[in-house]
Amino acid sequence: MLVALACIIGVIAYGCLMKAMRSGEVSAVAPFRYSRLLFGVGLGVLVFGEALTWPMIAGSSLIVLAGLFILWRGRQV
Repeated sequence: MLVALACIIGVIAYGCLMKAMRSGEVSAVAPFRYSRLLFGVGLGVLVFGEALTWPMIAGSSLIVLAGLFILWRGRQV
């Protein structure tokens, strides 16, 4: 039941994010794409009882830092 609910909420959230990307300014919407990662990890830990491991933290940090670097680099050009 929890997995089905998480899937439904994820689909709705992704649809809203795509609508925002089409209609809003990318620099305002892009940080919310990375917050999706934080909510996913939080949901996994709190609801599904997953363990927060160092590889998970390192991979998530790498993804967020790469996105921030792309935003920073885009503003310089």
